[in-house]
Amino acid sequence: MKKEVLMIVLVVFVLLVCGLSNFKKRDAGTMKNMYIDEANIKEVNDNSYMGIELNQDSGLSEEESKRYSMDYPYTMYSEEGGAEYYCFRYPNNNFPLTVTYISIKDPKYNVFGIKVGDDIVSSEQILFVNGYRKQEFPDENSKCYSKGDVIIFLDYNETTIKRIEVSLDIETEEDVKY
Repeated sequence: MKKEVLMIVLVVFVLLVCGLSNFKKRDAGTMKNMYIDEANIKEVNDNSYMGIELNQDSGLSEEESKRYSMDYPYTMYSEEGGAEYYCFRYPNNNFPLTVTYISIKDPKYNVFGIKVGDDIVSSEQILFVNGYRKQEFPDENSKCYSKGDVIIFLDYNETTIKRIEVSLDIETEEDVKY
């Protein structure tokens, strides 16, 4: 009888531990959806000139923003040209649309001082010093770096940067309009 009670207690204990472990995993996933990487976004905005700030509100009303999705983002352009800004819902698919992707093709803009036309090797060093880590990326003429939710792509020819892209990591969900 003592052996049976001990086994039942052990099984209940294991079930409780597994249940709590799964709860923590679900909770962490939920928190990721609600989390805004404010520190890294602020760091990029404070140390760059992109013509607009990353995660800046698009200015669209909630009704207007319903027309846009991951397949059809709201797009803005710099007044001077040379940069495009794409707006999605970050981080959790709720209103408002914010600038979550910036594409720079003009050397008057910079990210951590890195400009179009700069050397790829020295630009990589700047990103490493700022805490960015190189990520695997299949395109042989692009390099990808990330820190938290901020992702920076450097497109280059031979050794010269031809475009800089800055984006926020957005989790996509099926059947959700962005």
